[in-house]
Amino acid sequence: MIQHKLKFAAAAVLALGLASCDMNLLPKDGLPTDESLQTVSDLQNWWNGRMANLRNQQGGIFTVVQDLQADQISVTANQGNHYAGSLSWESCTASDYDRRDVYISYYQALTNINFVFENLGNLEVKEGEKSTYNILLGRHHFYRAYCYANLALRYGTPYNAASAGTDLCVPLLLEFDPVGRPARATNQEVYNQILNVDLAKAKELLAGVKGEPGADEITIDAVTALEARVKLYMSDWSGALAASKSLIDGGNYPLVEPDPQNFVDMWVYDAPAEEILMPFISRPKEEPRWANIYYDAKTDAKRSDGKDGCNYVSYLPFKWVVDMYSDKDLRKPVYFEMQECNIKDNFYNFYVIAKQKGNPNYASTHNDAFTWWGGYVPDGMVRPKIFRIAEQYLIASEAAFKAGQEGTAKEYLNALRISRGLDKVTASGNSLYQAIKDERTRELAFEGFRLWDLRRWGEGVKRHDPQVPADGSTSHLRPGIFEYEYQPGDFHFVWPITANDINTNENIKNQQNPGW
Repeated sequence: MIQHKLKFAAAAVLALGLASCDMNLLPKDGLPTDESLQTVSDLQNWWNGRMANLRNQQGGIFTVVQDLQADQISVTANQGNHYAGSLSWESCTASDYDRRDVYISYYQALTNINFVFENLGNLEVKEGEKSTYNILLGRHHFYRAYCYANLALRYGTPYNAASAGTDLCVPLLLEFDPVGRPARATNQEVYNQILNVDLAKAKELLAGVKGEPGADEITIDAVTALEARVKLYMSDWSGALAASKSLIDGGNYPLVEPDPQNFVDMWVYDAPAEEILMPFISRPKEEPRWANIYYDAKTDAKRSDGKDGCNYVSYLPFKWVVDMYSDKDLRKPVYFEMQECNIKDNFYNFYVIAKQKGNPNYASTHNDAFTWWGGYVPDGMVRPKIFRIAEQYLIASEAAFKAGQEGTAKEYLNALRISRGLDKVTASGNSLYQAIKDERTRELAFEGFRLWDLRRWGEGVKRHDPQVPADGSTSHLRPGIFEYEYQPGDFHFVWPITANDINTNENIKNQQNPGW
């Protein structure tokens, strides 16, 4: 299973923590894996590597691929042929490298997690280290659950409780075997591993690790947040409601007051307000992550007046997306900015996606001349917001509605809306459900949720209403993809098992997802 990739990944990551070893004494093709995990300090080093993996699995291809496949973002003439399988679904094959690389990344992480579990017997836990050992072990269990949850979401059959015992999910690797070739497990097996094995163990071991806003490490609250998200995707309404409600009622993460500065602080300056898990960023040691590739602030792009510094955008939000936010909505000026855009040396004033555009405290370039950017060059360098309490309010609202508790659904929905500067919703029935879905669309825009939400809501993808200049021309857009419709149930909503695995693993050669 992912044989050639995993072998190299394991070799690369197994070097972690071996700096004190004399590698010249080892065979050229050997690694002292029996020496790499002997102390709790070694285990901490291993976890540091896993936490770096987890942080790097935010933004980039881990959100962009599915967001571009959905309906909120149009593509300009500046864009090359990147993400072709997301822009034109018909061109996507099982060899698509973006979907392949996401798949490989999660399995690389799993290989290294399984290495830890397999070698715990070599580890000496000294007096006073048991608590640290348990916390680190709990965090590894959390991360294994996180990886399988994301693999199942993308590559597994969408969860249906009635057929979970036979529906195919993803290969389940629970031992350190970089060249293992298991068949695909069932949804029942994979989700049991996620919820009843790894998250259950993480809950036990991290019970005393309390959460706080802006926590940069895995706490018990991050475990519960993942549980709520997984159960929402499973349509386990009572389970999703219970998990999300426990985080809301715990009171550790109050929604911000409806003040414009709170949203600037939260999204631009990474203020620890509503974030359940927000890993640490270190500058200048770390290079920009480009979590937001949409803003495209280029210092060498000319403006219409000849000055340097323009948004040379490859991506724009559709007009209907911007219009979903009323002028009262405090998120609107933070999620979107009206900027002059250089598109193939033609100039337009359009809304660009500014959500997670980059924290000025992490920026590489500051220049007061760039007044339109606030005196710095936004480069996408932000602390990734892996879990937020706002998502939990949305989970609680939707789960309560689906469980027949409209009053509770409205309570959670309106609490979020008030925080965002909006009026309460008084609707009921289908109108209330639409309001819940609309609020989820607004709050979580451009964070990688949209495609999976459309799929589980039984809705298709309809790209329409791009931003255009006053004359209505569309020459600034890539043709053929900015007005297109894909029907509910289209097989592209479930990503393919990577072609390399299908071709090299005899146990899954007949287990490709339908349509691929």
